[in-house]
Amino acid sequence: MRLKIFEKMIYILLIYLIAGAVLFFFQRKLLYFPTGKIPHAYETLTLENENETLKVIVLNSGREQALLYFGGNAETVVYNAADFITAFPLHTV
Repeated sequence: MRLKIFEKMIYILLIYLIAGAVLFFFQRKLLYFPTGKIPHAYETLTLENENETLKVIVLNSGREQALLYFGGNAETVVYNAADFITAFPLHTV
């Protein structure tokens, strides 16, 4: 009886360790899940460096004051663009 309980505990421990290892090795893919491209009509600006490309959506272009918004983890800023235009009419976002 004790042997069966011990075997079950070993199996549960192995499953737990394997699940932990999978989560550890694939955590970047799980946490920073990329979003697909979403078509929109907003002005875009592309900033390029040697190794990186940054695509920016510009709202209320040409205003004196600017507001920078950095989206959160896997956030698509396009979904909030209409709200930003109405909330910050005096700022270029």
